[in-house]
Amino acid sequence: MDVKIYRYADTDDPWQLEVVDEKDWSTVWDEQFPLPKDAYRAFYAAADEEGMASFVGDSGPTVH
Repeated sequence: MDVKIYRYADTDDPWQLEVVDEKDWSTVWDEQFPLPKDAYRAFYAAADEEGMASFVGDSGPTVH
């Protein structure tokens, strides 16, 4: 898995959170985050609540 937390360079845009599995299936959060650590917290909360298997997909992109 690849946890991606990003925003456009040289902006104050909110941070985006995306998790990509080994088959390139993507889970994207609708929520945007003021700080990268907030995005990490959202990822860890989802992983604790739903399990890591929830990020492995075979039916297309998932949105949180």
